[in-house]
Amino acid sequence: MNLELHFDTTEYGLLASFGFVTLYTVFCLFAGRASDVFDKRVLIVGSGVVWSLATMGQAAAGSFAVVFGCRVLQGASQAYTSPASIALIADHFPSDRRATANAVF
Repeated sequence: MNLELHFDTTEYGLLASFGFVTLYTVFCLFAGRASDVFDKRVLIVGSGVVWSLATMGQAAAGSFAVVFGCRVLQGASQAYTSPASIALIADHFPSDRRATANAVF
């Protein structure tokens, strides 16, 4: 993708860091609370749908701006998966089985 869309090192760095990791980190703060308040299964499915659509958009992107927007959506949406999944595992597995369930996840 870098070669085809002619990204320079700065653009690539923005995609790898701010475009995903920073937004993922920021949205994890909200995702933890959301997994306490909303249906965890809905959050996981919704996150997966948005993340998948953003991935498809990234594959079809023809510019840095579109790829960057898709990376932002990927980071923001994927942030909801981990807290909701960990909480869902805690809801459905006894404490002596949670470590194994989390490892499989």
